[in-house]
Amino acid sequence: ETTVVLQGLTPLTKYLVNVYSVIGEDSSEPLKGTETTLPLSAVRSMTVYDEQTTTMRVRWEAAQGATGYM
Repeated sequence: ETTVVLQGLTPLTKYLVNVYSVIGEDSSEPLKGTETTLPLSAVRSMTVYDEQTTTMRVRWEAAQGATGYM
């Protein structure tokens, strides 16, 4: 296998990746590379409505990949 998907990474973080070839118990020197993950997408089309004295409602389009909002 010559590909792998690295999961659970943090957005907007620089990572150093090392790849080694392995034969038995021996390994090569690493091929090294760095890459930065993309920032988390922002919400879009936010609308504030139904404003009252002490409350209001807010709605928005979901951000791609978001697992929650605050």
